[in-house]
Formats: sequence, structure tokens, C-alpha cells
Amino acid sequence: MKIGKANTKDETWHSVEDATMKKALFFKFKQSEDLSKNLLSTSPLTLVHNNPKDQYWGIGKGSGKNRLGVMLMEVR
Repeated sequence: MKIGKANTKDETWHSVEDATMKKALFFKFKQSEDLSKNLLSTSPLTLVHNNPKDQYWGIGKGSGKNRLGVMLMEVR
């Protein structure tokens, strides 16, 4: 989290943040059988990161991109 926050104005970070997050999520769920089972058990539901202050990773106040939810579904 600190890396992303420290580099929010750095265009280099913006060009790799999605790939970095997706890779981190993949390895997080790969290393834990329990987490992996929990994530798989959510299928076929739509996953939503309900954060009213985050328009990019969450749904913001209803019209955000929900990138975290989308990536979790892709990793699933």
C-alpha cells in the first residue's frame, strides 16, 4: 500500500499498478489454500470493493471502476 500511495503522481507507477496488483493477488491466493477456497466459493458472484472514497479500486460513491473487485474475479 505504501508503494502505491508514495507514487500516486508518478506516471511510471500508473503504467504498472494494475499488473502489480493482479500479480500480488494471484500470489496471495496461491500461497493459502484457505484463502483460495474462500475466493473460489464466491463464484459466480460479482465481487465489489465497497469503498466510498476510492473511485479506482472501489466503487466510490456508486460509479467507481471497482478494479479490485474485477481483479479478484479474474484471479478467481
